[in-house]
Amino acid sequence: MVKQSVNIATIFPKHLFWDMDHSKPSLSRDKDIIIPRALFATNQETFATDIVKLEQYYSKTLILKIPQNQKRGY
Repeated sequence: MVKQSVNIATIFPKHLFWDMDHSKPSLSRDKDIIIPRALFATNQETFATDIVKLEQYYSKTLILKIPQNQKRGY
């Protein structure tokens, strides 16, 4: 179950949500924004920690599914 009342900037870097009020996104409603940005920001050194954070709020299936459903803008 996804927790609703969490300030996303306390979980992931605030700069990932530069274009919105980082205290407003809902973990459930805005998963299509949160998951891809969290994955985009990870790197080889931080992946293990970052994926654990994502898995605290989302299923592995959803973490894999959301980016696959995104259309590329380039």
